[in-house]
Amino acid sequence: MKNKKIFVIALAAGLMVLRSCILFAQEEGKQEKPKAKTMIKTIEGQVSAVNKNGIAVVYSRDLAKGLEKEIFLPLDNSIRLVHKKRLEDISVGDTVSVQYEEVTRGEAKEGLVKTLKGITVTFLKPAPKKPEVPVMESEEGENE
Repeated sequence: MKNKKIFVIALAAGLMVLRSCILFAQEEGKQEKPKAKTMIKTIEGQVSAVNKNGIAVVYSRDLAKGLEKEIFLPLDNSIRLVHKKRLEDISVGDTVSVQYEEVTRGEAKEGLVKTLKGITVTFLKPAPKKPEVPVMESEEGENE
């Protein structure tokens, strides 16, 4: 009878240990993938490049140090244009405002991955016109 009690207690203890191991394994498997954090941002600046795949905008210039900050924003067919009908109507040097989506995935320890996507491109003003430099023509025989 005493051996039977010891056997039942040992069996119960073994089952509890086994159950806790199974629960622990299930919790490890349930670890959530890092959640994506989405933010909508807006940037304004001069277009430095534009094509069907994206737009590059210089949004900060330090003339004294000769530094520029530029961002490339991928675009797709869902892009919304304001004040222009086609993306081809926007040129290098134009001033634009671009609303974009920034999706951040990952953990700080493992490294963050940021994905950018343009949502709306608003044309603000055309590129400044460069002054024409008059070309001076020389007359033949002037140096005689």
